[in-house]
Amino acid sequence: MVVHPFVSVLYSSLIEYFHVQRFVKKYIILKDKLNTVSGDAMASHLNNSSSSEQLKPSAPNSPKSTKKESVLDKAWFISLMCIFVAPFGLILLIWRKRPHNHSARVALIVVMAIWTIFWFAGVTNPKSSQTSTTTDGSAQQTSSATTESETASTPEPTITGISATYSGSTEEGTVLNTSNAGIQVAATYSDGSTKEVSDYTIAEPATLTAGQTSTVTITSGDESCQLSVACTTLTADQYKAQCTGMSFEDLARNPDSVKGSYVSVTGQVIQVQQDSSDLVLRVSITKDSYGIWSDPIIVAYTLPAGADNILEKDIVTIYGQSVGDYTYTTVLGASETVPAISAKYIDVSNS
Repeated sequence: MVVHPFVSVLYSSLIEYFHVQRFVKKYIILKDKLNTVSGDAMASHLNNSSSSEQLKPSAPNSPKSTKKESVLDKAWFISLMCIFVAPFGLILLIWRKRPHNHSARVALIVVMAIWTIFWFAGVTNPKSSQTSTTTDGSAQQTSSATTESETASTPEPTITGISATYSGSTEEGTVLNTSNAGIQVAATYSDGSTKEVSDYTIAEPATLTAGQTSTVTITSGDESCQLSVACTTLTADQYKAQCTGMSFEDLARNPDSVKGSYVSVTGQVIQVQQDSSDLVLRVSITKDSYGIWSDPIIVAYTLPAGADNILEKDIVTIYGQSVGDYTYTTVLGASETVPAISAKYIDVSNS
C-alpha cells in the first residue's frame, strides 16, 4: 500500500506531540508528589522514582493520578483516528480538547481539517474512477458489438464487370498476352468501387500487324471484356506513300533541314557491301541525258528474310529516312562526304 506523503508527516507530528504530552503529564504528577513530601522523604522518593519506569502515586489527595483516563483520551487512539478515520479524529480533537494547549490544538485542528478533505477525496474518487472505467468499457464493448453486427450484416461486394486499357508498345510484332505489362484490367464491384485485377486470362493472344487493329478477349472470373489495339507500324504501301521524292541536290544542299524526313530516290547501285543481311550500298541517283548515272549517296539497309540479294548495276527505288551527311574513306584513301539514307524498303526494277 502506498502511503500519501501528507499522511506520513501527519503521523510523525502526532506521535511527537503526544510523547511531549506524556512527558508534561508525568511532570505534573511528579510536581504534585513533591508538594506532599518533605526533606529526606522527598529525596528518598526521588531515588525510588528514578529506578522505576513509571511513577506510582503516593498521595491520595492527587485527583489527576487517581482519575481513570478514557480510551477516547488516549494519545495512540486519537493518532490512529486522525490518520485512518480523519473525520472522527478531527471530532476527537475538538470534543476532547486535545491537546490541552489552546494554540497547539487550533493548529492541529487546521491541519486535520485539510487532511479530512484529502481523506474524503481518496475515499470517493476511486469509486468514481472505477464507475467511469466500467461505463467506458461497457460503451466500448457495445460499440464494438454494434460494428461487428453491422459488418456481419453487410454483404461482400461482387464483381459486376471488367474493363481493359493498353499503354504498351504498338509496334508491329508486339504480342498481346498476359505477360504484356501494358495491359491493365480493372474490375467494377456491386458497391460502385473499382480495383485493378491481375488474375485475368487471354484465351487467344494476338500479334500486332502493320496497318491493322488486333482484338483480344480478356476474362476475370465470370466477367469478360475485349481490348482492341491499333498497330502504329505502317504497311509498306502506307510507308511509301508518306515518302517525298528528292534529288541529289535536295539532299546535299542543306542536309540538316531534311534530316529525319521520309524521302524516296531512284538510282543505280554502283557498290554493295554485305554483312549477313545488313547492306551498305553506294547508289548514283542522277541520270543524265545519255543514261549515265552520277551523284552517289550511301544507303543502309537490312535485307528481309527470303528476299533477293541486291547486286551492282541494279536500278532501285529507295524509301527511308534521311540521316544527313555521311563521310567515308575511298579506296584511294581520300575522304568523301555524301548524303545518306536509312532505307526501310527497296524496290528493284532493273529498267
